[in-house]
Amino acid sequence: MAPTAVLRWTTYDRKGAVHAVFAKEGHTCEEVLMVKLAVVVFADTESHADLGRVVNAMLVVREAAESGDDVRFIFDGAGTKWIAELENPDHRSHKLYQSVFRHISGACKYCAAAFGVLDTVAETGVSLLDEYHQHPSLRRLVADGYEVLVF
Repeated sequence: MAPTAVLRWTTYDRKGAVHAVFAKEGHTCEEVLMVKLAVVVFADTESHADLGRVVNAMLVVREAAESGDDVRFIFDGAGTKWIAELENPDHRSHKLYQSVFRHISGACKYCAAAFGVLDTVAETGVSLLDEYHQHPSLRRLVADGYEVLVF
């Protein structure tokens, strides 16, 4: 059985990034940069290129989560329609969606209503974000030290 990593201490740099120091039993400490990342999907559901955008967004979320980063996944604008699409077990990206579902911070409440998916999103258990005029506050994420990637 491989030794598990033990968190020894964390520090924060001036940009709010977390630096964590881990040590495996019997090994020296190593420093790991823990990134604060917000991934926002605005892409519509209408084209193959849009599918590529949401798949790439989910891959970034999965990679960040696997690396131990603090990751937030948000659907905004026409991107709120993706939740209903990806909830479909027959969708080819459903398994990838399931693998990142726990990292979804929410979907824009205003946009979900505007694009006709408010009830569907609510039924999935995804939070409806209304921090700033019924929209998620991307500014707050930046102020909290998150790098924001938009797809």
